[in-house]
Amino acid sequence: MRRVCLPSIAGLLPALCLALAVLCACGSPAAARTVANDWFEVDTELAVLRDPAGTLTLDDVLARGNQFQHIASNGINIGTSSDVVWLRVEAKAYATRAGALALSPATFDIVDAYVAQLRPGLRAQDFHSFALGDHRPLPAVVATLYGELPLDLRDGETTLVYLRLVSLNTSLNLSLDLYPAAQAAQRAVLMGLGYGFWFGGMAILVLIQFVFFHFERKAYYLLLAASSVTTILVYCANLGVARLLWFPGGGNGHDLFHMTAYWLGVTFWSLTTASVLDLRRRTPWLGRLFDIAAVLGILGGLAALLGYNRMVIPAGNILIAAFSTVAAARAVFCAREQGLGSSLRAIAYVLFWLGLVATVVQRMGLFPLPNWVTHSYGIGVLLYTLLLTGGLGARLRLAEVQNRQMAEAALALSREAEDRANALVAQRTDELVAARRTAEEALEAELEARRREVRFMEVLSHQYRTPLASIGSNIDTIALSLPPSDTANADRIRRVRRAVARLVELLRFHISRSRLEGAAFRPALAPVPAGTVVETAVGRARDLAQSAGIELEVAEGAGAVRVSADAELLVAALMNLIDNAVKFAGPGNGPVRVRCFLDTGGHVVLEVADTGIGIPPDEIERVRERGYRASNAADIEGTGLGLSLVQRIADAHGAVFDIVSNEAEGTRLSLRLTPLG
Repeated sequence: MRRVCLPSIAGLLPALCLALAVLCACGSPAAARTVANDWFEVDTELAVLRDPAGTLTLDDVLARGNQFQHIASNGINIGTSSDVVWLRVEAKAYATRAGALALSPATFDIVDAYVAQLRPGLRAQDFHSFALGDHRPLPAVVATLYGELPLDLRDGETTLVYLRLVSLNTSLNLSLDLYPAAQAAQRAVLMGLGYGFWFGGMAILVLIQFVFFHFERKAYYLLLAASSVTTILVYCANLGVARLLWFPGGGNGHDLFHMTAYWLGVTFWSLTTASVLDLRRRTPWLGRLFDIAAVLGILGGLAALLGYNRMVIPAGNILIAAFSTVAAARAVFCAREQGLGSSLRAIAYVLFWLGLVATVVQRMGLFPLPNWVTHSYGIGVLLYTLLLTGGLGARLRLAEVQNRQMAEAALALSREAEDRANALVAQRTDELVAARRTAEEALEAELEARRREVRFMEVLSHQYRTPLASIGSNIDTIALSLPPSDTANADRIRRVRRAVARLVELLRFHISRSRLEGAAFRPALAPVPAGTVVETAVGRARDLAQSAGIELEVAEGAGAVRVSADAELLVAALMNLIDNAVKFAGPGNGPVRVRCFLDTGGHVVLEVADTGIGIPPDEIERVRERGYRASNAADIEGTGLGLSLVQRIADAHGAVFDIVSNEAEGTRLSLRLTPLG
């Protein structure tokens, strides 16, 4: 395969660093006019006064006019400082016309604006005041997504504007733009076209990621889409779209939206970079570093939501700048490895790095860069997403070619395999016939063994019942001959009687099990009251486990309901459930509760509940299988046959066998039968 790469990609970083330095130089104070006013003739001057305590009023500021410091830019950027800042704008007009002073971006918190015509002896009551900022409701008429002050510019006069700026949660960045009010529509259209192009381009690229994911199920497509969406949300906040649509009433909502989108962007960008550059596989330590950056993004978002955004946002800017530098360096280092795709990827990360660093430098106020520099991040992100999408598309195309080649090779191999398979068909057929014959013989032997087992149990039961009956008869005779005062021997005789009864019950219980596992299992169905079945099962179970606490509850009206059942088998099923409950509840875990009631659908429910060790959630269905035992029951005696027998009895009666269990809390097992009409 021919490689396509950009041989000079390694030289891009120094060149772009130089470009960033030129950009910083372009933003240095050199201009005489400080507010953009190229639309018409107005001389403007801008000065600043910082109020660390935040206590100065407009009258105080008017009295301290000589303390203002002139600045040679069209705005101010003091980063994340908590100082209150006063800006003074003096605009001397050479023609009478209506003007507008636009304030951007839309993320400043509180702006108190005061406008008056400059004259001696001005006081606070001479000014027209305006309340702006995203912590306040939008004005009734919104001319732009930013704040906007109407100015009445008069020929030969100076309009004076004081702006009190308060930043509560974010960095304080403000840019001023003075233009004729008559050209507001043209300005809005041009800005709308630019922003619409950006948002539309980003939205299309997000959709492309989903298309790519449809054809190739790789995580980095979804991660890149998520990273792009968070960038779109950040710009919705920066440009005032979020405030206009969702937070017109002001308050902290816009700030929280902006912070959340920013920190989510850090998280998703870190995960995207680790995936796109394949860092976890190729350089595990670097992959872990970007995973840590993703976690820091989440922690930063939580800190911002708790009100500490001003403290953590500088660290966030440094974090993303540092990691974008590492990502760009890594992408450039690997630019030649995979042809065009890796080259586009390297260019994408370098452009992203340049736009991000320029924006961070401007936002943190490290250099007096103009406010439009903040848009370099948006442009960088758009180009980054576009080039990265192109690189991933090239990778997808390469994968498609490789898949087609592999499919052709697989087709050739399949034809060869088909020829070999046809040659083996006759041989395999003979082997299958022989295997079937062997299986049938083994099945017949198994069935015969089952029949013998049933007969053995029946003979064993018969052989034991005669001597047990004799023992019982003699015990009764001895009991009659004892004097009333001989309580000790009377107690011994009662214990012997209970032992004989338990032995008889055990024989009956195992005869039922053998019958269930026999080859010719057929239930003898007959109408029987549900209460009789439950009471019989509980009575026998108490004889077998006298130390266990077995409680019986038969709901009113439920015991008399008749069901079509083989009473002996149904009793055996309930005894299995009670036996399970007694074993797995263990001593000290509360009684085993047996209930008979009618559910809302009119079905008869026979339920056994315990507070024992329970069953692991992923094994609840498997315990119905023959011989399967739950993983937490290894230390408890058992064969794993009980619940499989209950399932078989339930199927024979057309009943539903339900198991509800919580591990370490207990189990509830129930049989739901349909009553006779």
